[in-house]
Amino acid sequence: MNSPVAYAQRYLDLSIPRVDTGADLATGLRVSKYLLGLKSAQSDFRAKLLRKLKKDLAAGRAKQPGYAIQVRVRTATDDEERRYTEVTSKENDPLWMLIRYPFAGKGSPEGIQAALQLAATDGPGEKALVAAGKLQETCDQLLGVDCNGFVGSFLRFGHQATPWWNLASTANTVSANDLISTIWRKASGVERKSPAEVDPKDLNLLVLVDSVGKVIPGGKPPHGHIAISEPGRSTSTKWTAAGLRVPPGTMVPAILVTESTGAKQKNGENGVVTSWYHYVSHPRLGKQGVFLVHRGLNGKTMAVRIKALS
Repeated sequence: MNSPVAYAQRYLDLSIPRVDTGADLATGLRVSKYLLGLKSAQSDFRAKLLRKLKKDLAAGRAKQPGYAIQVRVRTATDDEERRYTEVTSKENDPLWMLIRYPFAGKGSPEGIQAALQLAATDGPGEKALVAAGKLQETCDQLLGVDCNGFVGSFLRFGHQATPWWNLASTANTVSANDLISTIWRKASGVERKSPAEVDPKDLNLLVLVDSVGKVIPGGKPPHGHIAISEPGRSTSTKWTAAGLRVPPGTMVPAILVTESTGAKQKNGENGVVTSWYHYVSHPRLGKQGVFLVHRGLNGKTMAVRIKALS
């Protein structure tokens, strides 16, 4: 999948399959809000989920030595299953990584499905933590995605085609848990230095820069930002508004950008959104390859670097 718009839609229309292949636990769930960092409510819930899974494994194995925790998710193309014979709180435990990321703004659509499915399923050691009918409420209260959570997940699972269950960090694969500066470095491509070099047909990565043109890493204040464009979508506008500092009537090109942002949109909400980004060479930092973009989602401007990904 090389469409950020289509990938974003998967967060906005989630189905939660049953492990036993019966009717879905829930459909039409929406995980759209911006979630930055791990809060106490999220930390408490995922700790409860981990304890439940450990109890389920112990109780299941007492009756059946080969018992494993089963996860069934709906990918962009099909339903897929994965079995886990162990779950621990170790940083690199595969199942713990899969289900803990969604509670810190880093979950993929499949990771969110897995966490909600396991929380809403009775196990041999403990009953469900949440009723299936309450899953949207759980999403609203506990789940969300931040900017590098969305872009990192798309690049890893959509663009680089890493299997949804593989979250192990490597030198060449992007992770939703990577700093913005790390994603910028790991994502192979060609940095664009002027508006004339930007090709809307490309998959363009955009990162926020500071007052001297350096990529803001994120992870701690000052907070950075990262977003990604839809290949093949473009427009241009005869510019009359303020902000981009171009003469009135200048034709300004735009690319269609998808992101998860803490910035309030025109409707007062934040989170996953797609809008037109009009771009010009930055009036002060343009010679360094920095762009000034006008964000359609809220009419604000910011300074970014742009890389066409390969």
